[in-house]
Amino acid sequence: MKHQEICHEFYHQKEGRTERNGHNVFYDRDVLYSYGHHFPMVRKIRNKKGELVAYLINSNSYSVTTSKHQGYAMSACPNDAPIFYVRTKFLDYRGKDAHKIILRDFIDSAHSNIESATKRRKAELFERDVRTARSYIANIQEYEKLFKVKLRLRKADKELIEALNNEGKLSELSAKLNQAASKVRQTALRKHEKDLIEWRNGIKQSINRLNGFDYLRIIVSEGEQKIQTSQGLTFDCKESKQFYNAIRLKKVKSGTEFKNYYVNKIDENELRIGCHTLKIKECLTIGAKLKC
Repeated sequence: MKHQEICHEFYHQKEGRTERNGHNVFYDRDVLYSYGHHFPMVRKIRNKKGELVAYLINSNSYSVTTSKHQGYAMSACPNDAPIFYVRTKFLDYRGKDAHKIILRDFIDSAHSNIESATKRRKAELFERDVRTARSYIANIQEYEKLFKVKLRLRKADKELIEALNNEGKLSELSAKLNQAASKVRQTALRKHEKDLIEWRNGIKQSINRLNGFDYLRIIVSEGEQKIQTSQGLTFDCKESKQFYNAIRLKKVKSGTEFKNYYVNKIDENELRIGCHTLKIKECLTIGAKLKC
């Protein structure tokens, strides 16, 4: 039996058939799965009388083939009941607070989309994220009406809903989020600068990249200075000094070899060698401190 046929059968189950197993796409009562019970794709929601009232559709993806299965499931889905997109962990949740948790996920997703929108440089991407956020708010209203439940809104939730209904308020909210994000970035930058100093002084054993760049430090091993990269590679002092001088005199070019590593790119600002990307300023500053 084809996967498309199983999906169709799931939505239009004949009386007496409650499951279809033995396939990569299968269903068990009111839940349609891809490959296993770990990935439910669709769940039917029924009222106390057993009547169909809505479909919950998994908004997450798992693999290329599972995405195909999800496509089959959506193509076969009839329009006889409302559809709500939820994440995997909420799709088969049946606790007493299930409705409240799903509603909270809707509003949190709307917040996430607006935060993404504020980072967009292209107008069409900004507008797409805003439309998605508005669709989540619409979902909340429809879900509340259908299941007769109410989401307890926080102050930030109310501000978001108001902003989505008013372009002026949306601009204010975007500016507010940008300001908050800027503070977070500044705090992270200050922490990174502190961590970098501690790493160079040997207090920390590792340091994360920032903006895609690696770092260098001087260590002393067996009484001799050596260069160590933030990826953990170590090079002797004399070899490193020679390479530093070659960089300083602009003799390093694309294809230049250093200790079995090849230069992929070099310009006035950066050096790419092997799997490392270094700032030229970093190379010259650390190289000048070598004494050998």
